[in-house]
Amino acid sequence: MSIKNIVSINRNSTNYEVDEVLCDGKKIASMAVEYLVGLGHERIAYVGQCHGEARYKGYSAVLRNHEIDFYPDYIVETNQTEKEGFEAMEKFLQSDNPPTGIYCANDITAIGMLKCLNQFHNPFYMPSIISSDDIEEGQFTKPMLSTVHLPKENMARFALYLLLDRIRGGHSEVIRMELEGKLMIRSSCSVVQDLNQPEYYI
Repeated sequence: MSIKNIVSINRNSTNYEVDEVLCDGKKIASMAVEYLVGLGHERIAYVGQCHGEARYKGYSAVLRNHEIDFYPDYIVETNQTEKEGFEAMEKFLQSDNPPTGIYCANDITAIGMLKCLNQFHNPFYMPSIISSDDIEEGQFTKPMLSTVHLPKENMARFALYLLLDRIRGGHSEVIRMELEGKLMIRSSCSVVQDLNQPEYYI
């Protein structure tokens, strides 16, 4: 079978017969949720896409591994926009038993949640929020957004190497290269007993 001169760059494997450079979405989410669990959180929410989404699978796997209960009200499926992150936080603010920790599938959603907390400031409810991507805007929120850094520049660099090598005939087999995410610990997460400490505003 002839392999096309295509390289996929993604969080998840495409399962196509092409070269690919990955930063595994399930591992990214697991890293973030494990951090929340390590801070003592057990009421942990997920905000993002769910169906077939590797990050949701990573979130679910960590809860199962730690025998932490699933709360259906803590699963908010969104299109991962700032607006929908804001709306998701509005729902949590109206809950009688809101989550203490929240994993957002991307930073934009988390920023929307932080803006909601700023607008409807409640000194008795300051959840820990962590997400993934590590976009620049996440460093200008207050508190600064904890997230999982995706090595996007290196992913693009290795994809280019693979593409040029295939074009030049350097390899003929399908290559799958995986890079690791990195936990960026900032101030948007706290241990459970310290949830009243950070101030949320942007």
